[in-house]
Amino acid sequence: MIIRAIILLFVAVATASALTEEIVSQTLDGAPGGRLSFENINGKIFGRTSGGSISAKLKNPVPGDVNLETSAGSIDLMVPADAGLDIEAEASSGRVTSDLPFIGTRTDRDTMKGKINGGGKSVVLRSGAGSISIKQASADVAVR
Repeated sequence: MIIRAIILLFVAVATASALTEEIVSQTLDGAPGGRLSFENINGKIFGRTSGGSISAKLKNPVPGDVNLETSAGSIDLMVPADAGLDIEAEASSGRVTSDLPFIGTRTDRDTMKGKINGGGKSVVLRSGAGSISIKQASADVAVR
């Protein structure tokens, strides 16, 4: 697994997975067959894996842009209820769903482009073979 980090305070990496905590800005790239998990990130997030799922829990307010890509896995994004986001999500062989109010365009069930809560930070989500879900974070996640 190749890990490239921008201003890294702490990263724990397990054999087939990566977990990040208390990081100013984080980039994880090229994790073949591994799961990526982002939490407590205080800046931009970039994560890419070739065969694993990705999960991210965004802080309130959302501190930076988000770009998550997997060629074969699901993406689960937890966001604060009042987060303003510009969303671009595409699941080539899956579904894109959002629990939050969304204004924009949808192509069938696999593409979503527009704004949540009036827009704000850029969020790009791509999955080649898996679904993408955008969910409201619980109150304890949103206040961190």
